[in-house]
Amino acid sequence: MIIVMNANTFIKFVLLGLLVSLCAGLAGAANGEELVSIVDRKQISIDETLELTVQYTGNKSRGQPNFDKLKPQFDILSMESGNKIFGNMSNLTSLTQWTMVLSPKREGKLTIPVFSYANLKSAPIKIEVTPPQAAPVGAVKDIFIETVVGKEAVYVQEQLLLKYRLFYSVNVDSLEAEPLQLDNVIKEQIPDVRYSRRINDKVYGIAEFNYALYPQNSGEFVIPSLVWDIKIRKSSRGRSTFFDLSGRYEIKRLRTAEKTIRVMPQPDAFPNDSPWIPATSLQLQENWSEETLEFNIGEPITRTLSLKAEGLMSAQLPQIWDSFDSANVKVYADQPELKDEKVSSGAISERIESAAVVVSGTGDATLPAIRIPWWDVTSDSLRYAELPERKLKAPAAVGARASNAMANGGERPGDIQVSKTYMQEAENLKAQLLAWRIISLALGVALAFLLGTWLFTNRNQTHAPTHRQANTKDDFAAVVKACGKNSPAEIRSALIRWATSYWPDDNVSTLKDIATRVGEAELEITFRKLDAALYSKRQVMFSEGKIIVGILKSFLGRDDKKRVGEALQPFYATG
Repeated sequence: MIIVMNANTFIKFVLLGLLVSLCAGLAGAANGEELVSIVDRKQISIDETLELTVQYTGNKSRGQPNFDKLKPQFDILSMESGNKIFGNMSNLTSLTQWTMVLSPKREGKLTIPVFSYANLKSAPIKIEVTPPQAAPVGAVKDIFIETVVGKEAVYVQEQLLLKYRLFYSVNVDSLEAEPLQLDNVIKEQIPDVRYSRRINDKVYGIAEFNYALYPQNSGEFVIPSLVWDIKIRKSSRGRSTFFDLSGRYEIKRLRTAEKTIRVMPQPDAFPNDSPWIPATSLQLQENWSEETLEFNIGEPITRTLSLKAEGLMSAQLPQIWDSFDSANVKVYADQPELKDEKVSSGAISERIESAAVVVSGTGDATLPAIRIPWWDVTSDSLRYAELPERKLKAPAAVGARASNAMANGGERPGDIQVSKTYMQEAENLKAQLLAWRIISLALGVALAFLLGTWLFTNRNQTHAPTHRQANTKDDFAAVVKACGKNSPAEIRSALIRWATSYWPDDNVSTLKDIATRVGEAELEITFRKLDAALYSKRQVMFSEGKIIVGILKSFLGRDDKKRVGEALQPFYATG
């Protein structure tokens, strides 16, 4: 059987084949898909809210996990989603996030469930929900501030958590606060937290500003009272403050509470010849580049030690082990790697030390045990992070060969060597990499040529409505339906879904993005009212769905004419 095709069809066929082959070749390297759940806190009271972010990294872009699994234990108060594309032309990856504000339905141990998406599963997260907290002094006010310290007495250089909680039931326009200044105290800003709490049947938004303090001297130090100026926009005629453009403000001046902290010296029970380490947790771990500790003479094995602490900065972590040399063992250490992470519960730090261990003589050798004392500030007791001694085995046969090589004029056993077999394997690998680079370059050039040819031969052709256009039509119908019900949450969700399909090549993830592309000031004002109805602490009615539909239909009519004009322009061009 003979198949006849014209040149244009043949080019399309070859182009499709190349694309499939190239994607199949790259698929093997695409192993970075991930689905994770992240919460801003793991302990809340029954009258507080929790922020949950579910994050997917990969190439699937439609649909979402089943968040109905949350409903038996949490109320979903709001949800937003966003998407970002990153990578290069040969390997594009999308990052999609769904962010929700959750309210627990009961006290006790709750669980953020496992979510499934793109054949991936997220890990569950345990949440502890405590009884309602007692209302702070001044809770009857619309806005007030609370100063909270983790302890009133700490050891020198121990982490002290300081929290300023701003409670507000009105719309705050801006905040100006005096800077926190302390003598002989290291101050580190840690992530702020936002949530809400119901107090005496009134919902308050809470902005929590967090610090980690490290006093450097024993004795006492004072956290001073600070002045905070809160600017609140006045409303008129009962309108929401979100839309009041009168420029009139009310300033509320608040003062934080002064706190006196007692700083205790290093306890006598701690060894005087060891670095002082006050922490809530300290873990010492090791990792070897080989599964067994059997050495060939002169061939290095890498030992990596990690010291991870909670409640300390990495600069406070001591050296894990001293340089070690013996008659038949040499250690070549790299520069240590220091890591610091700041979370709302305090500082998490890590010190990583790597070293090449080389057996330079026959017979077994021993690396000494490691024992690091630290003070557990939670139990107020001395503890040790330990690793046992390690036995290193050097096979006698290999040692004999090395001795013979030295006797015959070869390298000394103490030198770090690379065998001829390893050198040959490295050369083979370099040759294979060069071949793959040449093949990839040839495929890229061929693909670019065929793409250019196909676009040139099809520049004046008309096409039937695409699948994306069909989806766009269905998505706009959903916008019209949601606007008919004047449901703010449904309108916002439908608008983002329609905009994503209508502008697939743009990163359209907010209502402001849509208003910018439509170019109508009235639409931007209407979207502000929609946001106010969604997020205002007060009850705000929304009844302007028809206005949104009218503006969008007018825009779509103009945009369709513009696109048709651009498609017809080549037929009417004059030469």
